[in-house]
Amino acid sequence: MNRKEIAEAIAAPDTSPDERNKLELVLEAREFAIGMGLTPGESFTKFTHVDRDTLAWVVLGSKPDSFTLYTWWFPIVGRVPYKGFFEKASADAAAAALERRGYESWVRGTEAISTLGWFNDPVL
Repeated sequence: MNRKEIAEAIAAPDTSPDERNKLELVLEAREFAIGMGLTPGESFTKFTHVDRDTLAWVVLGSKPDSFTLYTWWFPIVGRVPYKGFFEKASADAAAAALERRGYESWVRGTEAISTLGWFNDPVL
């Protein structure tokens, strides 16, 4: 909801020099990708400031005696071997549900998310 164009963020007086340099690098990387023939679309053209280190929590589950990952099924996307949550308590509850079903589980924080090209992801 708080997305703004990267160019606007670079020009904003309240953007720190370190943040400005990183955003400029994003634009350079996009130009490099385009020059290589890749088509990034509109992904990573907008910026959203997040005031915390952990944006979301990722839950993974595996059978205790093999490397067989538990998968979740989502319409359009299909089967995915992880599930993301914006609330830690929700991630912990999902991990506990996996454990009740006989899986080992792992909850880890992540600083970024991706819609895997389905939507135009912002830089966080």
